[in-house]
Amino acid sequence: MASESEANEGLPLGDYLPNLIRAIELLSGRPKQCARNSIKCLKRAWLLRDLDPEMAVFRAITAEEEAATALMFALKHRGYPLSEKLLPHDHNQKSAWMPFIEVIGKLFGESGVPKPRITLKFSVEARVDVSISAKALNIQGAKEGDFLSPDEPLNMTIRSSKIGSDDAEIHTFEEDLMNWANEKGAKSIRDYIAEAANIRNLVLYAQDRGIPKCEHVDGFIIERRRRVVVLLFAVIMVLQARQPQAFAAQALEAFLRVMRGVTQAGFDFASAEGGGRFKVITHLDPDGAQHISQIHAAESFYTFESRFSYKWSRGWSFGP
Repeated sequence: MASESEANEGLPLGDYLPNLIRAIELLSGRPKQCARNSIKCLKRAWLLRDLDPEMAVFRAITAEEEAATALMFALKHRGYPLSEKLLPHDHNQKSAWMPFIEVIGKLFGESGVPKPRITLKFSVEARVDVSISAKALNIQGAKEGDFLSPDEPLNMTIRSSKIGSDDAEIHTFEEDLMNWANEKGAKSIRDYIAEAANIRNLVLYAQDRGIPKCEHVDGFIIERRRRVVVLLFAVIMVLQARQPQAFAAQALEAFLRVMRGVTQAGFDFASAEGGGRFKVITHLDPDGAQHISQIHAAESFYTFESRFSYKWSRGWSFGP
């Protein structure tokens, strides 16, 4: 019989997973162990895909769930306000994180914000640095190879307001989540999450129409690999900062608003924004389209030249 290491060699690791495997060994506690198990489940899923496709799918689902569990324990470990309301053993909550992250990614992608450069470091401690091309942001004097980098990757907030209004509120992503779920054919984001969480049952148990049969398993496992990578990057970003980061707190509050009906504010966003962390302002166009229109740090607003032109300030570093 082949050893476990030999059997695992068949899983296509992609561009990020090899270094992530090294990075998570520098973590500690429950986040580390859940992250390690998510990788193990991916490898076992690949090993089982021909022998037992249904169990391979179940293992791949478990990989995503363990990565999501690692994220929830990371938020708890760093003492995020309201993190005590997270339920790491709840399958719906485990299945909900990727939809939330994808909605946030969709918002940024459609806003016109240039795609960031993401660097994973794992020499002394696990760390993720995010930087954006200064030239792509039309910053005066910027050259190729110059980048803007925040002190921590999630040290910002997103606020939203209607055109003509100066009162920008912390964005809750409610409409974004609803629209995303509708695009997926679900009536609500909670319905979509419930259906996603139930896949694990559909591949295990018989129904009136017959017994489970899974096809195209390779693609299913590769997609779960992508999700595990995204979630584990989030785990590292949360853990690398000793204090809660504003955007992670904002995403957590939006998550709990949908998943547990939590409406109270848990994080002091005004104080965080006043400390040199960036605040992104979005507004709605007359046709309903939403895009980012301003960004500011501390008490200084910076309006975009054309649609998206940033300026940098304290809290961000500017250089090659």
